[in-house]
Amino acid sequence: MQEKVYQTHIANIDELKHRPVQVWADLDHRHIAAAIGHRRRRLNACDSDSCVKAQGGYFEQHLR
Repeated sequence: MQEKVYQTHIANIDELKHRPVQVWADLDHRHIAAAIGHRRRRLNACDSDSCVKAQGGYFEQHLR
């Protein structure tokens, strides 16, 4: 997102305030939802025995 915000020169403070909002609106929110879902699965795994059994190691093989 930062790359897109600063892709072209920002002329003034108003443009600096508006550009991140515009870039956010242009994002494909399906990708954001997928990333949130992935993070949620990892957090739920930490609540389960998978994280404990891994003793701080990798537990991705237990994610579904």
